[in-house]
Amino acid sequence: MANDNLNGFDYPSFLDDASPPVCSETFPDAFFPDEPLEGSLLPKRTGYSYEREAKQICSGCEYRVECMAYAMGKPELIGIWGGTTEKDRSKIRRGIPVNLRIPPSRNR
Repeated sequence: MANDNLNGFDYPSFLDDASPPVCSETFPDAFFPDEPLEGSLLPKRTGYSYEREAKQICSGCEYRVECMAYAMGKPELIGIWGGTTEKDRSKIRRGIPVNLRIPPSRNR
């Protein structure tokens, strides 16, 4: 699978000859931050509309550990990888405790 391009993304080499990750078969936008609002003065992305759902998918994935390790080695990587956002991974790298539980439903 190293040369495969699923959902427009080249997956890491740990997925070579493996079954596709669950995230490749779901709504890919759920794993990436929302784009800034048009005309926004904020150059950075605003957050994740589907963080809970993406982390739920990651929680049952057989590649979660490898995926998070891959993302931990690439500080520039954005998106939810192995159930962590780039903010989560930044805190982990700095030794700050992070709650990796799935966020509560927005309907509460």
